[in-house]
Amino acid sequence: VADPSRYRPLGLVGTAGVIAAEGAPGSTQPSPAEAVGSLYAGFQPLLLRQVVFGTIKFVAFEAGVETIYEALPELRGSAAAGLAVSAAAGAFAGVLSSTVSQPADSVLTYMSLQKEEM
Repeated sequence: VADPSRYRPLGLVGTAGVIAAEGAPGSTQPSPAEAVGSLYAGFQPLLLRQVVFGTIKFVAFEAGVETIYEALPELRGSAAAGLAVSAAAGAFAGVLSSTVSQPADSVLTYMSLQKEEM
């Protein structure tokens, strides 16, 4: 999938078909189970990464909002201030969750590349 010029004209369904048709390394014609399995080969690491990222982002956002409102209680009544508080807390949560989940992404990518080389 690293070659956009090959897959872009195929679209999503066409690209999924190509990936499914490739099957397991070394096999000539994948079975239906191998074809479907190849589409979901990276699902578990992706799910793990998303759970970590989402959890940290949610907790950090809530903590950021509460911290801002505790420090500046006069902001609670204004809709514009509420939007600014949400934006600031969201930015903080995004940076924090990306920073925390990046090492896990690197490890998962490294493990995936090692598995392909075997």
